Amino acid sequence: MFRTIFAKTLYDKRLFIWGWGIGAGALFALTAAFFPSIKDTMADVFRAVPPAMQNLLGEVSNYQTYPGYIGSAVYGLRAEMLFIPLAIILGLGLWVSEERSGKLYQLLAHPVSRLSVTLQKWFAGVIIIAGIAVISCAAVIAVTLLIGETVPYELLLKISGMLLLFGVALFTITYGISLATGSRALAMFVPIVWVMGSLIVEAFSGMVDWLERFEPVSMLTYFKTSSLVDNPIDFHHVIVLAGITLVSLVIGIVIFINRDLREDS
Repeated sequence: MFRTIFAKTLYDKRLFIWGWGIGAGALFALTAAFFPSIKDTMADVFRAVPPAMQNLLGEVSNYQTYPGYIGSAVYGLRAEMLFIPLAIILGLGLWVSEERSGKLYQLLAHPVSRLSVTLQKWFAGVIIIAGIAVISCAAVIAVTLLIGETVPYELLLKISGMLLLFGVALFTITYGISLATGSRALAMFVPIVWVMGSLIVEAFSGMVDWLERFEPVSMLTYFKTSSLVDNPIDFHHVIVLAGITLVSLVIGIVIFINRDLREDS
């Protein structure tokens, strides 16, 4: 029925795409819809928020203009909250789950190289994340028009691009570890610990001086949507996220190609 593993993977994940896409779009759209009713009360809200949470939320001034609200409230913590588990679940589902269930061995019994299988599944994962990001963006645009605000197309394009890079980097870390080890526990443990550590650094680095030295290794340092409201995309952030993706994928593929699957199983 399908000529490529890439097409078959997308078909198998069609419900995953629409489920996560509609869920993320609904959350982003609902958050955007609250802007007219809360834009004048955010200063009072921030005064009641603990300092650590204020570091995560950003500046109160970002919430008093619609573009700033999009960057901070709509795509800030909510994008991280949704796309972090999305990327990890997808990385596990596209490889280690199939290896543990035995489906991978059936696939590799066909005349197809290990390199081709790994790359086609990875490309499918990238398209899945991109599709969910597009659905989410479309939902925000629709609600923006409904509430009578001006659609910040340039900002949404920048945020969606960085969201894709961030999601693909985290997905590839999980996917690469799955390729290299075949271990579900390890493929979950590494990205979750990295992300949780990044959240701690982002929340408390402004109050604990020695945490600032860990900011370069925090993934969230390279995904700050609020900074995109008034600034172009930071090329350094693009390079870091792309580098994480490339290194994770190459190492995972090289190790997998040389793995003895029968022995591992």
